[in-house]
Amino acid sequence: MAARRFLPALALLMLTALVPTAAGAEELSTTSGLAAFDHADGRWFFHRLGDTYPAYTFFYGDPGDTPLLGDWNCDGIDTVGMYRTSNGSVYLRNSNNAGPPDVEFYFGIGSDEPLVGDWDGDGCDSLGVYRRSTGQVFLGNRLATSSADVSYYFGIPGDRPFAGDFDGDGIDSVGLFRPSDGTVYTSNAQATTVADVSFPYGAATDDFVIGDWDGDGADTVGLVADLDRSVRLRDQHLSGSDETAYDFMSADLAVVAGSFSLARAGSPVYGRIFPQHRVVAYYGNSSTRLLGVLGETGPEAAVDRVLAAAAPFATGSRPVLGAFELIASVAQASAGADGDYSAPTALADLQPWIDAARAGGLIVILDIQPGRSSFVDEVKRYEPLLRQPGVGLALDPEWRMGPTQIPAQVIGSVDAAEVNEVSAWLSDIVREEGLPEKLFILHQFTFGMITNRDQLIARPGLVNVIHVDGIGNQTLKLQTYGYLHTDPPPWYNGFKLFIDEDTNMFTPAEVFAEVDPIPDLITYQ
Repeated sequence: MAARRFLPALALLMLTALVPTAAGAEELSTTSGLAAFDHADGRWFFHRLGDTYPAYTFFYGDPGDTPLLGDWNCDGIDTVGMYRTSNGSVYLRNSNNAGPPDVEFYFGIGSDEPLVGDWDGDGCDSLGVYRRSTGQVFLGNRLATSSADVSYYFGIPGDRPFAGDFDGDGIDSVGLFRPSDGTVYTSNAQATTVADVSFPYGAATDDFVIGDWDGDGADTVGLVADLDRSVRLRDQHLSGSDETAYDFMSADLAVVAGSFSLARAGSPVYGRIFPQHRVVAYYGNSSTRLLGVLGETGPEAAVDRVLAAAAPFATGSRPVLGAFELIASVAQASAGADGDYSAPTALADLQPWIDAARAGGLIVILDIQPGRSSFVDEVKRYEPLLRQPGVGLALDPEWRMGPTQIPAQVIGSVDAAEVNEVSAWLSDIVREEGLPEKLFILHQFTFGMITNRDQLIARPGLVNVIHVDGIGNQTLKLQTYGYLHTDPPPWYNGFKLFIDEDTNMFTPAEVFAEVDPIPDLITYQ
């Protein structure tokens, strides 16, 4: 296999599409996509081709490392690696997750730019480097500290290298982008020679990606435009219009390329939530059992309880994902120190629940009961937590009070304009951080709780849910759900089950048989 190769600053990943398999686990089958690497903190973000937001994230490498992706063990699957430009050291893993390197060696010198390719056509990838100061290429066919097997000159000092199988013969070679005149040069030979193809493409500040975009066996160029961070892909090495274009992450991150497959049993599903999954959540506040089942145990025990409750809702076509819905700001009958009739939870008290959820394969939803504060002001207390992957947000208008109202004496309400302000803020966070999509939930059990509901805006990066609440018997709850449910997408449906307060609480089998449409999110309180 001749792998699709990349510029060290940016390259393409053949990413797998999500194929759910079980609660808290997914198997990913190979398809085209992009992956980005954040030099600031060593985090990887994997995207399906065409998706702005990533499907999965994990940490590997140190800040400042150059990301690599290749088939290091000849199994047909590309996995991550890092090139440390400070000393030319290489750290490769044979799986796509956090952990220590499986292979370590030195190749080149610290100022070299690394390349990955199948240089000898044996189906295995190895390292090469481009020495920009001299225009020299050094290729090695072994994953070991050694001298180059092939070396030659190509281009001029200052050119930016990439690698790919440009003629479809199964052997990778080196191409260049010349920032001084905006020209791409590709060669099918691993030798000092003139380019086989050259054409104008891109700008000096753009980052180039290389891949077989149309599946014809030959690699061609694409780029991530510096101007607007859009992805643009070409199917031929000719000047002209791009065949594919779409928005990508706003952050200026590095991206790497290959044929990628991942199984991550037991890890959080930081990918598409609906309609790929059904979510089952436990609700409550960590400090008291009076507000829901999450107050009955610590976070680790709660993970086990959620997974047990979620299991009956899994189906072969739609696996279940467990969740904590933690009441972060709790409405109060008294004004409190700041006079807003709401008590916030310290971030340090919420973080252990997020950590336990992440370790157990769950996601987290922070529930907001703002009292007389606005949702906009209240949610911003939790911005550091909401900037983490796998942490979503729920707004509970029942507890959104007017300037003279007191919680529990009246049912509160919120207008769509305020909700839209919150969703815009949260959507910006998802884009700024390059996060997987987040749940964004609105609780409701009367029409008046959300005024102008038809004016709600579904934001990119958010999975929007109308969560139908309310205590009662099965008939009453079905009537309420019938009035308030939505027709997804862009808004999905939630349904709350009150363990102690509901009369003849629905069983999982009854939810499937009687609640129409079947809820996407089921919450136990």
